[in-house]
Amino acid sequence: MNKFTFVVTPDAAGFVRQEPKEKTQINLDAFCARLTLEYTELFRSSPDYNYSAQHTTPEALARKMTLGLYNGIANKDGEGIKRTCKHFKIAHTYKAIRAFFGEK
Repeated sequence: MNKFTFVVTPDAAGFVRQEPKEKTQINLDAFCARLTLEYTELFRSSPDYNYSAQHTTPEALARKMTLGLYNGIANKDGEGIKRTCKHFKIAHTYKAIRAFFGEK
């Protein structure tokens, strides 16, 4: 199974174009936006996020973690990701998160 979900279409010259499925991009963007809000709050209120707050922004960390989850290389156990999963009413598992992103 392909690690990514893409719509593959040949163009007039026979080249193959690959574009992310629309649902995948919408859900990735929504997850990242919510995770940014959660990290913003955690940076302010949680001592566990002091190091991150000193070295990155909530937006940058959310983007990095969302793409890491999509690619199967990020740890899902942080409080921000737990809260984001709860917000979207998805199980806090890699399988459920990837399904939300449009992966099977």
